[in-house]
Amino acid sequence: LDNALAYLQTNGISGTYWTGGPWYGNYQLTCEPSPITGDDRPQMSVLSKYTDSALSPGFNPQADTILKADNIHALNQGSSWVGGIVPDANDIALWDATVGANTVLLGSDQSWGGLAVDAAHSGNVTISDGATLTLGTAGITYVPNIALSLSCPIVLAADQTWTLTTGFFNVNEIETQGHQLTVTGNSNKKFKRQIPGGGPILVQSGSLTFDANADSGASESPITVKA
Repeated sequence: LDNALAYLQTNGISGTYWTGGPWYGNYQLTCEPSPITGDDRPQMSVLSKYTDSALSPGFNPQADTILKADNIHALNQGSSWVGGIVPDANDIALWDATVGANTVLLGSDQSWGGLAVDAAHSGNVTISDGATLTLGTAGITYVPNIALSLSCPIVLAADQTWTLTTGFFNVNEIETQGHQLTVTGNSNKKFKRQIPGGGPILVQSGSLTFDANADSGASESPITVKA
């Protein structure tokens, strides 16, 4: 079982282990706790390794893409998203042709799997200050020739890549938490404040500038710019 689930995880394949309920009795494949002692079945110690996203951040069977609705409702509200579902740490929050230029508040601290702006979108996107946005392994991807401005603090929950194809990208504050950030794409990138956390930052293409304020330039995270 462990080998099979490890294979699924390595290859990004979702899986379901199914049997439960007291009517299975002593059936060897059931994962129902023992009706006598209440103890977990032996396979639960293996299954738990692959169902806990905190322990296995690369295995994400419930990841989804959640579309931004055409409004300026705070991003912690269901009404801000098509289908009424707020993205969580498994999901990609996507701005596409559904919404135009957009300036919004997070509303409260949020954790997303990633943030994306696709080629069909037009108009600048700004997420205003006031709460913290934590991003997972999917990082940030944006394609259109726009300005994407993240005025809210960004916290990295995992190593990730930001693919910033063109346009202008502005970020106020990044906390790496020891994770590596790789930045690619030909956009004009501006980091506005110091970058604590100690995680390495590799800028592979495009231009990078630091805002001329008292906080910028004093980074705890080493930054490498590849020519």
